[in-house]
Order: sequence, then structure tokens, then C-alpha cells
Amino acid sequence: MLQESPAPTKQRPLLARLVAHDRALTLAALVLVTTLAWAYLAAMAAGMGDFMSGMDGLIGYPVLYLWDARIFFLTLAMWAIMMAGMMLPGAAPTILLFAAITTRQREAGNASPSALVFGAGYLAAWAAFSLLCVFGQWGLQEVFAAQLLSPREGARIGGAVFLLAGLYQFTPLKRRCLSHCRTPLQFLAGHWPRNTAAAFRVGAHHGLYCVGCCWPAMALLFVGGVMNFLWAAALALLVLAEKAVPRGEWVARVAGVGFIAAGAWLIFVP
Repeated sequence: MLQESPAPTKQRPLLARLVAHDRALTLAALVLVTTLAWAYLAAMAAGMGDFMSGMDGLIGYPVLYLWDARIFFLTLAMWAIMMAGMMLPGAAPTILLFAAITTRQREAGNASPSALVFGAGYLAAWAAFSLLCVFGQWGLQEVFAAQLLSPREGARIGGAVFLLAGLYQFTPLKRRCLSHCRTPLQFLAGHWPRNTAAAFRVGAHHGLYCVGCCWPAMALLFVGGVMNFLWAAALALLVLAEKAVPRGEWVARVAGVGFIAAGAWLIFVP
């Protein structure tokens, strides 16, 4: 639980000035990491990562390549960086709220964990999801290589992914996870960490809720193209809108209808 903070005293002006920088430092770190992630994705999309640029999506023929340890870890890095760039903007309000609370607690003389450690825990949850995506990408390539699927068959698989993502938007699990992501104060009030190690764990806990909210939308990267910059940006904006705009739950439902329509079109229209 959050600790009650006594009124600030005049005996700690230096401490107050120092901890006032926490929120600015956290915001600067968020902007820096997000900017670097999107710059990396833009460079990859422009062809600076030929070793993995061939995963063009399920619609059409993906370029196949041989997997080894180097390709595996480079692909994992690509996914983790992409998840950081796409998900940090939506998580920024929660991380900044965490920083604001820690600043108030430190001004009051209470021990308080680091918001940056909380953010690192959040990214760790998405890094774990990225590992699953790497195995998914690897498996999809094996399917294409073994079955020699036609573009029409690939489009139908893509349609099925769209249908899954669309139907998920209306499930109780989606509503629960989205509600959690839209009300960070309630989560922090019930899970406030007492030390740095706990801050990482609580950040990862929050990240798992976000994974539960967004994983089907992230699966659509396999359809539109893992390195399709505009497609990734569109999905990131959707995630941000669901979490940040008023009535974001309706944004999720409208997106769900759109996903279902796109899936039906890919499956049934020649």
C-alpha cells in the first residue's frame, strides 16, 4: 500500500530540489528509449537489417533464411526494441505517476523505489513476450518452407489472425486488462513496492496486464509485416488510444469490428 506522507518540512530544501528532478529524469528516459526504438525500426524498415527484413507477413511469400544463434538473438533484439517503442507511450502515464509518487515520498523523508526500475520491469514483461514472438516467427517460416503455401492460403491464415484479434477485443479478459491499464492509480495503490527489487516485480506485473491487453494486436504484425514501419505505427497508435483517450474501451470495440471485417474479407473474398 502507498505510505501516508507527512507534510514536507523546511529542513530538507536540498533534498526537495534533488528529488524534483526524478519526474523529469523519468520522462527524459521514456522519450529517449522510445525515440531510439523508433529510429531503429525506421532504419530496419529502410533496409539496414537485411538479415531479418524478409518476414513480410503472411500475405504473400515471406523470404526464408537459415536460423542460427546470431539470427535468433538479433531477431529477439528486434522484437524487444519494437515492443519497447510501441508500448512505452501507452505505459508512460503509469510510469510518470509512479515517479510522481516516489518524489512526494522522498520529499517527506520516506524510502521509495525507483521509477526507472519499475519501467525496466515493465519492459522485461514485453521482452518475455518478444521471446515467444521469435519462436512464432521461426515456426511460421518452417510452415511456409514445408508446406509451400500459396499467397491465397497465406491470406486466409492472415484472415484467421485478424478474426482472432477482433474477437479478442470483446472478451472479458481484454476488458479486465484494458481497465487495469486505464486505471494505474488503483493498481499502484494495491501493489506499491517497498524496495527496488519489488519495484521491478511490480513493473513486470503491470507489464503482464498490458501483454494480456494487447497480444492479439501485436500478433497482427505477422500479417502486415514484422518490419512494416507504418503498420507498427498504426498498431502503436491504436494501443495508445485504447489506454489514454476518454472511452478507450469503445476504441477497442471499434477496432475489433474492423479486425473482424478485415479477417472475413481476407478469408472469403478471392
